[in-house]
Amino acid sequence: MVHFAPRHAGAAPGVAGRVIPLPARRDDDMIGEGWQGNSVSTIYDWVTVALFAGLIVLFLQRSVGDESEHDAFWPYIVAAIGCALVNWLGNHGYAPFAILAGLALLGFVYLVLRPFGPRGS
Repeated sequence: MVHFAPRHAGAAPGVAGRVIPLPARRDDDMIGEGWQGNSVSTIYDWVTVALFAGLIVLFLQRSVGDESEHDAFWPYIVAAIGCALVNWLGNHGYAPFAILAGLALLGFVYLVLRPFGPRGS
């Protein structure tokens, strides 16, 4: 019969009542290099947060009103993933790729979501 010891901080239940200690969690193990705390600290952070906020406003604005005029949801998901990708690339030292991905993302938003003109599909 297997008995589990009471679970307490820093340990996991083991076999036959023994407690297996868990490795100490270091904050830098959980995050990528270049992380500087819980703040928005790089230009990539600011630009992608601003673009994401704009996507949210556009989605909410278009979600209100006549049911036949609602946008499809998938372009917003693609744009949100694009924001995350641009931010990650920029924060990890891939500036040329981040800039190219950012321009592609802006083109996608402009052509597919059409924030300044007639609605997309």
